[in-house]
Amino acid sequence: MENTLKREDFVRLRINSTEKERLLKIEKLTGRKRSDLVREAMYRFIKAEYPDFL
Repeated sequence: MENTLKREDFVRLRINSTEKERLLKIEKLTGRKRSDLVREAMYRFIKAEYPDFL
């Protein structure tokens, strides 16, 4: 049996125009998708602020 992740939940973020521009610049620089960037940022935040959670 394969161990695959199924994405079934969605998160809607409310960001202002400055944050949106920053995110678009990071997307262009890295060539990564917005969802990947946000997912990684959330993981790094949780790892740094709440290490016991992981």
